Amino acid sequence: AAPRMAKIVPSLLASMEIQLRRKGIAFEQRVIELLCGQGLDARRVKVTRDGADYDYDVLAPWGNYVFHFECKN
Repeated sequence: AAPRMAKIVPSLLASMEIQLRRKGIAFEQRVIELLCGQGLDARRVKVTRDGADYDYDVLAPWGNYVFHFECKN
């Protein structure tokens, strides 16, 4: 039953139009703060390529790699 509760509770809150402050951009900012606190240069990035807009929640270069974090509830 526990895995179902993880889906049921957020759905119920959304249907009641209850907004949680620690989600969306606030959650993305918390992830950025966490990564920056570990010495990484994490940030949100918005770019336009070929007329299309792209919004990356969190990008963090680490060594020879760039990690992309898509933040969800």
